[in-house]
Amino acid sequence: MITSHYKSFAQWLKETSLIKHTCPLCAEASKSLICTSCKAMLPNIETQCFQCGLPLDKIDTLTHALRCGQCLQTPPAFDACISPYHYALPINQFITQLKFHQKLHYARVLADLLIDKIDKATEKLPECIIPVPLHPARLRQRGFNQALEIARPIAKKYSLKLDSQCCKRIVSTPPQMEQNKLARQKNIRNAFRVLDNFNYQDIAIVDDVMTTGHTLNELARVFREHGVKRIQVWAVARS
Repeated sequence: MITSHYKSFAQWLKETSLIKHTCPLCAEASKSLICTSCKAMLPNIETQCFQCGLPLDKIDTLTHALRCGQCLQTPPAFDACISPYHYALPINQFITQLKFHQKLHYARVLADLLIDKIDKATEKLPECIIPVPLHPARLRQRGFNQALEIARPIAKKYSLKLDSQCCKRIVSTPPQMEQNKLARQKNIRNAFRVLDNFNYQDIAIVDDVMTTGHTLNELARVFREHGVKRIQVWAVARS
């Protein structure tokens, strides 16, 4: 009886010691940053183009082999994209709270969600992860780079080098989500400069949300010009 009680108590102690978080969606105690029940209700992208992350109908994948028509015709400068969620509730709220309301703890939440997908989708980790840089004026205004804050826990998880200084944003562009497709392409052209001492061959570019992909494609194009052989994009959401 005593032994049985001790085992039960030991098991209880072990289980409760793992409960370290409060889920931001349901406010229940959780072993992870978002509880299992809430995570199951997130706007997961079921099927998408492996190269640009565009959501696809399942029937499309039978003929396109998990590549969208655009990537088949005009492939982007990056090789693959991991972007697990639609830009919809509550993911879009997490991103908005992080970027515009200084709720920096949401960066860890978004990073953990991205890590879940990276674990499943990545066979080979890159040499280095690089957050999409902000223009200095935007950085001063916001006070932080949300892509860098998301990248920090990812780099720590995989013991990867995190380089936020190898590339600069030299052109201040309007927010891409406020522009149409043509304006986005024009705005972002030649907006980035990679430093001369850059020497990575295999990288992952980290961002919060990917819309048309013009920003990430332009950044990847510049890295290609500096000899990068393999480029992944890791973005939490895809719109």
